[in-house]
Formats: sequence, C-alpha cells, structure tokens
Amino acid sequence: MTEYKVSICPVEKFSGTDILPAQIFFIGCEKPSPQSFSYLEELFSHINFAGRKCGVFSTNKNAVKYLEKLVKDSEVTLGEPLLADADVKIKASAAKKWVKGVAK
Repeated sequence: MTEYKVSICPVEKFSGTDILPAQIFFIGCEKPSPQSFSYLEELFSHINFAGRKCGVFSTNKNAVKYLEKLVKDSEVTLGEPLLADADVKIKASAAKKWVKGVAK
C-alpha cells in the first residue's frame, strides 16, 4: 500500500513550490476564474506535470470546466471531475472512492 502525505492549502497561501513534489493533487473552486487563481493560471501554463495525476472539483459545472481548462496545458493526467451538489453533504465513502479513482 502506498503512503501519501496530505496537505491542504488555500490558494491565498499557495506557492508554486508547494505543488512541485506532488504526484497527485486536487484543485477546487466555487466559481470560474476566481481572482485568487491568477497565479495558478500562470503556473499551469508554464510547468509540465506529465506523469502526475489531478482531480478537479466544484459545486458549479462552469467552475469544473474552468479547472479542466486550467490544468490542460500542464499535461497532467486528469481524473473524472467531481461535480458536487451544493445542498448535499458528500459522504466520506463517496469522496474516498473519487480520490482513489483519480489516484489509479
């Protein structure tokens, strides 16, 4: 069984060096093109993440499309996006299943 270290980082405290060692990462936002993501947009347009895996998630389908486009140029392997219902709490088992699916 592979051991993973989990780090949660709000975008306001994010630095490019935070993601460089990551083999799997997840990115989420509430709406498309949040102002705080301008650094991420620049980062993913210039760094190649080929061979790494990424999961994107949101409660907004347009935000999911934005996130998919955000990471596209980085050549990351994108897992099935998670579009959650804003009014329904995601069960831990469903979230765990999604994470494992991205990590495959």
